Amino acid sequence: MDAFRFSNFISVLLLENDDGWTLVDTGVDSSVGRIEEALASLGSGPKDLKRIFIPTSTTTTQAV
Repeated sequence: MDAFRFSNFISVLLLENDDGWTLVDTGVDSSVGRIEEALASLGSGPKDLKRIFIPTSTTTTQAV
């Protein structure tokens, strides 16, 4: 789903599972409404979220 309303820009991902939905990443603060809208359009709601994965990025920095 496009939480930012930019075409071709993925910020979060909903995956359907046997027991509900998995949310991959949560976007930004303003994404909550769009996530709720997406779930509603699928006949679900926040109560149907069973897992939330927050991918992280690691950056290695070196002092020179």
